Amino acid sequence: MFKKLEKSIIYVISNNNEILKGEFEVKNINYNNRKITSLFMNGDRLSNRNSKIFYKCPTCGNEIVILLKRFLSKKSLFCRVCKEGDINKRYEQSLFMTQSFEKFHKIKSKKKEPKKEVNIIKESLKRWIVEDINFKDDYIKRILTEKEFLKIKNNILIKDEKIIDFKYFEHLITNNQFKFAPFIKINDELISFSEYSGNIKFICESCDKHFKGRNFKTKLKHKKILCKECLFSNKIFKIKHTNNINNEKIKYQSKMEKSLINFCNTNNILIQNGPKVLYFFNNKERTYNIDFKVDNILIETKDNHIWHKKEIETGKWNLKSNSAKKYCKENEMIYKLIFPKDIENFQKSLL
Repeated sequence: MFKKLEKSIIYVISNNNEILKGEFEVKNINYNNRKITSLFMNGDRLSNRNSKIFYKCPTCGNEIVILLKRFLSKKSLFCRVCKEGDINKRYEQSLFMTQSFEKFHKIKSKKKEPKKEVNIIKESLKRWIVEDINFKDDYIKRILTEKEFLKIKNNILIKDEKIIDFKYFEHLITNNQFKFAPFIKINDELISFSEYSGNIKFICESCDKHFKGRNFKTKLKHKKILCKECLFSNKIFKIKHTNNINNEKIKYQSKMEKSLINFCNTNNILIQNGPKVLYFFNNKERTYNIDFKVDNILIETKDNHIWHKKEIETGKWNLKSNSAKKYCKENEMIYKLIFPKDIENFQKSLL
């Protein structure tokens, strides 16, 4: 159909009323991982869909002006003039209006047939099967497959609740330009699992903080679901976990920290993850995660690392330690900063 329509184009009127003439061709192209119909002139794509097409109707011969976006969505060769001028259509419309007026003394609109209920899962499968292979490959790269979803399922919250009974669908049809999207079925309710959904939160594997995230694929690359604070730390020092004497999860990064945890476990001393305290740096609210807590003592372990020296130079460390000391004062606790040379004496003081 479009082969006849493209030959009928006389010229295109651009937004600034410039008349464009040349060799026109209508082609299907891939754009943002979807197929779209576009008009080309002399090999160049006309992207402004509000341009006007001046063409000669192949059916009735009338010269018509139509918006480019409407021209590209045409489903027949008829223009609006010859479509409305169809004798049979006019007769049927006239008959309907006459009968309606005789029966109701007014013109009633025609009853629309009720829409058939569509089984979205079956319909999605039908459409997916016939989709272009390149589109499928690009789509799978962007979304979570069922196998990938199962890896992070336990770290996902939907509407602030962990999902237990569910079914995951990789590609159900949608009404937007992406054509398909992943969904979760919970209690017969289909919930969109798009990367922009506001209902989805993560549970950080390191600090158990609940946080919103966007790119699920990126998170899988890190092999762990981490909030931005723990992710930053994990890139510099590998975050690891062990258990205390109460079998609670404790995180550590350095050999010195692991040594302190082992010492406490061996001597039946309860060591726990330290609290988070807020502080301001460069006019932004930030979080300082204190390493450990033993009884009423908050413990921060520091090696002679360049990161700590930089924090001292910028004044960031002073703000962090002051916020920790303030927290301890308000909660009747003691704040201890431990370096490698101090670790043995500190461990003895715990006995």
